[in-house]
Amino acid sequence: MEVIGIVGSAGDLGSKMTVQACSAFEDVRTFDISHAERNALAGIDPLLKASEVENKPQPLNSLDAILDTCSVVHWVAPIEAVEAIPRLPKPSMLILHDSVMSNSLEVARKLSNNEAILGQIVIAHCLMNNERTVVVATDVSGTDRLVKHVEELGLHPKLSDVKGHDVVMAHSQALFAMVCKLYRKELEGYAAQGLLTPSGQRLLTAIEDNESHWTPATFAAIVSNPEIGSVIRSMLEIVEPE
Repeated sequence: MEVIGIVGSAGDLGSKMTVQACSAFEDVRTFDISHAERNALAGIDPLLKASEVENKPQPLNSLDAILDTCSVVHWVAPIEAVEAIPRLPKPSMLILHDSVMSNSLEVARKLSNNEAILGQIVIAHCLMNNERTVVVATDVSGTDRLVKHVEELGLHPKLSDVKGHDVVMAHSQALFAMVCKLYRKELEGYAAQGLLTPSGQRLLTAIEDNESHWTPATFAAIVSNPEIGSVIRSMLEIVEPE
């Protein structure tokens, strides 16, 4: 049986991953530099209620303790912090989680130059939708093992190359995130004056609901997507046709 480690367990994704892992594996160990605790109400699968999961994780006091004892390590802390990882013994698998897979791929390539990194480095993105989708990057080796692990977690793996995934996220996630950031105050002002159409009100409602789930770190990751530029250019082609 795999021993599962979760680095960044106090964050939004980390707390949900902890619930998900505890529902599927007996031995789950966690670490976070923050002493704050966040008790997720559900797992990565939004229909998995935390209250129904009896198994609890074992908190560890250092990253070294995770690396020394866990065969599968979920890195759900900020992706840039993983570059400082001191080692990864065989046959451990390090799973990099970021909503922009090109960020994870860049870090994975840097880590591959570290002689102390002997285990596998793989890339995933948990969409946290009702379909339980976890996108698995095909640009690195270890895909088969990651797919098996995702299935053991009770989730649905979906293969994609990094660029294809980031294009989807640029259209479906980054664009909306930018609209939220740029126009919430304006829309709230229009609503106060009674100037919103029904479609404008629905947009404002969606913005208010989604922004409450995005931390500053999450927003920064979303808008780091290198495919955003192509989305903006395609929008300009509509309003400024040649």
